[in-house]
Amino acid sequence: MDDNKVQYAVSEHQPVLTSEQAAEIRGVSLASGAKAMLLKDTGKKLTREGVPYYLAVTSAACRFSSKQFKKTINCKTFRFATPEEVHTVTGCLTGAVPPFGKIFDIPVFVDRSLGKNETINFNCGMRTKSISMKYEDYFNVEGPTFQVFTEEEVELGDIPEAKEEKKVDNRDAKKAERLAQRQKKVEQEAEATWDPNDPSAKLYGEKEPNKSQGDPELRFKCHITEVKDIHDNMIGQKIKVRGRLHTTRGAGGLCFLVLRQRYFTVQGVLQVGDTVSKGMVNYARKTPRESLIEMDAEVTKPDKPIESCTQTQVELKISSFFILNKSAPMLPFQIDDAS
Repeated sequence: MDDNKVQYAVSEHQPVLTSEQAAEIRGVSLASGAKAMLLKDTGKKLTREGVPYYLAVTSAACRFSSKQFKKTINCKTFRFATPEEVHTVTGCLTGAVPPFGKIFDIPVFVDRSLGKNETINFNCGMRTKSISMKYEDYFNVEGPTFQVFTEEEVELGDIPEAKEEKKVDNRDAKKAERLAQRQKKVEQEAEATWDPNDPSAKLYGEKEPNKSQGDPELRFKCHITEVKDIHDNMIGQKIKVRGRLHTTRGAGGLCFLVLRQRYFTVQGVLQVGDTVSKGMVNYARKTPRESLIEMDAEVTKPDKPIESCTQTQVELKISSFFILNKSAPMLPFQIDDAS
């Protein structure tokens, strides 16, 4: 109130437990007492998300109407806060709570009855101290919601319409949050890790993209064989190939994968050996599907045609495996879903 340059008077007195005692010891009318009541929303679902408590302020001379206040806040069930809850939320004893909800981050509703007094009086956090100030100044400083929820004012009629809180549909946001959590979990469980101390460390991993400042040898003279051009007349040749990682399978020291380029697919095999470590095989197996891959491989003839690929008569014996563009571990739509 000092920041808003509001005039008010503080008085000290004997402890008071009721509004009647307070009015008598202050020497003012009962009607001028601002009675602040802490109410708790007890519905299974809070009327307002993240708002379990409300502060209802009335003239001490009027009777609080629970029925009308339910309509005011559009709440199904609520109750008066227990002394323990009052102390936990406000730090005050019952009967000492001031009518200022801002300091407790609680929505405040003020009844029309209190505004009929030019000056109002209330305890200011203690049962032994009171403040007296103009109602107009209180309303301007606190900015409460003006409503009718006392029996006397309800009988007078002319009740303002309660403004319904516009309920925000958070279903899409919550769905996206759940998806993000699942994505993170899948990421953690299936993350492909590169070990710099691995004997095959230079033969696999994530490769930096070739930029205009890079070595022209890499950008212009590197021959990339297209998947559609890999046939059995190339058996024994060593090639470099790029494509999307379509599928992976295998266990232990063996990994089969299918590389896809447009409509064409070819199977590759990565097996622990002299130059291929177990870490390299695990890395390939855990690489997310649809990642863009570059591999060095030798074209070999499979024991029998690979019917699941377009290039049925060949198989690639992989010697290096690099990710050019890593995909998200869990995609909403896979190519297989459309087949």
